[in-house]
Amino acid sequence: MDWASEVAVVDSARELQGAESKDLWMKRLQVIVLVIGFVVIGRGDSWTPDSAFAQNLTPLAPTGREDEPGRSLPPAQRLGILVEEINATRSSIEGASRLEIRLGVLCPGIEKALGLRCRVFRAVDDTGEDLRDGEGSVPGYSMLAPTVRLKLPSRKATVLKELSGLVELVFPDRDPQATINIANFVGKPRVEASHPVLTTNGVRLTILSKGEFDRIRARGHEASQQQAVDQNFGKATETKTSPLGDAPGLGNNAIVVLQDDPNHRVASISFLSPLGAPVRSSYTEAGVLFDHGTPQAYFACSFEPALPETAIMRIIVATPRTVVPIPFSLKDIPLP
Repeated sequence: MDWASEVAVVDSARELQGAESKDLWMKRLQVIVLVIGFVVIGRGDSWTPDSAFAQNLTPLAPTGREDEPGRSLPPAQRLGILVEEINATRSSIEGASRLEIRLGVLCPGIEKALGLRCRVFRAVDDTGEDLRDGEGSVPGYSMLAPTVRLKLPSRKATVLKELSGLVELVFPDRDPQATINIANFVGKPRVEASHPVLTTNGVRLTILSKGEFDRIRARGHEASQQQAVDQNFGKATETKTSPLGDAPGLGNNAIVVLQDDPNHRVASISFLSPLGAPVRSSYTEAGVLFDHGTPQAYFACSFEPALPETAIMRIIVATPRTVVPIPFSLKDIPLP
């Protein structure tokens, strides 16, 4: 074989090797693309509150910020409201007859929510009667299943033609400013929970010891039940016959929080150990306390043993970024 033939053979071998190497890299690239595509598709199937906010999900703005633009909700199959239970109570006592509907909330990641409330915009039976009673039209947040309380329909009504409104869930991990920790309150008669976020949201919280609570309560016994009703505190007033006013379950280690929260922005209040572990109370209650004749809503917890002096009170505020709204419209609900 001459020199030119040897060169041709070598060049052919190099071309063949280069083609095989290029083909191998193309196969590897195809595998990588397929794997990446599978991961993207797989991650796109699931939904959590994080991905919801990535889709520009924004709650309703609180009072004073109605100019914030609304944004679209995630697809309907990811969020939903259903009727779990409906009960009718008929009573000869004025105001005791009512219709109660317990709703179920379908929302992936709902275990991360630390507050929930339900607002009803329309409730009409098949006779055309508006069943909204006005109570709790702008309720506060709680951790209980949302319950709609309506006027009792007439016996002629057979179905609730429409029940529509809005359920709001609070996800505090969406806004670092929504979580407020208050320290240095244990053992002190009265402490004002001061924080810029509370001020911005129109919230004023005062922490009382059990002794200070008893002193104010004794001073306020002369306030009438009608005074509380006139100021929209309902019938849970402080009198000697009221279980809320007498507070029989509160021990000497109780912590009482006076709440001035007209816009219902406080989603939850909890107590933590110095290491951040939740401290469970032995008894809780809510009611109305009269301070110099002025009714104030309060929330109280008893602890056995007492909270350590370094305990923390954690407040979750329903800021605009934390609230996930779920609108609902339920039709033709059979009445009991």
